[in-house]
Amino acid sequence: MKIASLSCKDVNPNTTIDDHFAFKILEKSNIKVTQVLWDSDEDWKQFDLVIIRTTWDYTERLEEFLNVLHKISLETKLINSYDLIKWNANKRYLIELEKLGIKIIPTLFRSEISIDEIKSLLNKTEYQDGLVIKPCVGASSKNIQFIKSIDEFSSVPPSEWFIQPMQKMIQINGEFSLFFFDGEYSHAINKLPKSGDYRCQEEYGSKITDWTPTESTIQMGYEILKKLPEIPSYARVDLLQNNSFEFQLIELELIEPCLYIGFNANAPKNLAGMIKKALEH
Repeated sequence: MKIASLSCKDVNPNTTIDDHFAFKILEKSNIKVTQVLWDSDEDWKQFDLVIIRTTWDYTERLEEFLNVLHKISLETKLINSYDLIKWNANKRYLIELEKLGIKIIPTLFRSEISIDEIKSLLNKTEYQDGLVIKPCVGASSKNIQFIKSIDEFSSVPPSEWFIQPMQKMIQINGEFSLFFFDGEYSHAINKLPKSGDYRCQEEYGSKITDWTPTESTIQMGYEILKKLPEIPSYARVDLLQNNSFEFQLIELELIEPCLYIGFNANAPKNLAGMIKKALEH
């Protein structure tokens, strides 16, 4: 059987890419995995399955990306599904999840952000540690601003943005990620930013370690997945602690998340098992 693993031309070499641990398991079952550029002129019908993995330039070409995925979904099996990816591509999904009872970091969504609003927010107690401005369509800390004083604010063009109070716990305990395959918990990691930074991506020097969450934290992940339009084949649930050490959802990664399967002994076979199951159905 043949699988296409979707990628892009410019993959950051400093980012963790360890899917090969699972792909080697698949090869033993005569399942061939080929890396394919998502924007290439491929005959998608030749593949029994297409899985989205390192398509890290899609945020700059979202409409084109979604059009390609829609075409793929009509010609073969795509995971995650096209509908789920389209839903997850814009961070406004956080609004829906919050309305459904999921605890998220307090978030303001804006089409425009003025200097007067930033001044006003910085004077509020909940923004005493600063604020973060992020694009609603984005990844890997691109176009993010961390602002502690109004002098640090750079104006942003009219678009879709969201504002969150800086969570100082991210610099103390870092970000926590739970991984699920076919709705079942697989493993978890902790990403701790380097001293003086708030960005948890490894390309900025963060430290990544295997993490054993409590049962209640795993249950939180299950509760989040239950709120989705459908159960994803793979999901990364990113959590941050507030000042009371309570976990809140910062992001739900359903498109092309690093799965960090090299940090847990069982994770490669869990990912391979999910892919085998997808091929059977």
